[in-house]
Amino acid sequence: MNIHVVKGSKRNSFVQMKNWAKVDLCAVVESWLKDEGMVKELIVGGWEWFGKDRAGSRGGGIGFLVKRELGVTVPRSSKSENLLWIELGGREKLYVSVVYLVPKDRDGRNSMTLCELQEDII
Repeated sequence: MNIHVVKGSKRNSFVQMKNWAKVDLCAVVESWLKDEGMVKELIVGGWEWFGKDRAGSRGGGIGFLVKRELGVTVPRSSKSENLLWIELGGREKLYVSVVYLVPKDRDGRNSMTLCELQEDII
């Protein structure tokens, strides 16, 4: 989900939508979560944020909003700022990733991200 939540009204709409949809996990791109105050608004009610901001950029960011009871961890850090994996605990492990591909990619970031994703899967 592309949420772009710089504005408080968009954050509120997102929180209402996730509560209405009764989801346990949301993969997010273009989060724009630049400070802890923004994150705190999203994690009320037993949620956790696992995210990555885009370094040296005014926007972007990817992550997961996950119900705390799922016992999620980040198994390892990715080289790409546009790829993030989480692991859902329990006896049977489940791995989920969020991937952001840059529109009009001119410097090959998408190719590097997809190569890393492929290496992770294989």
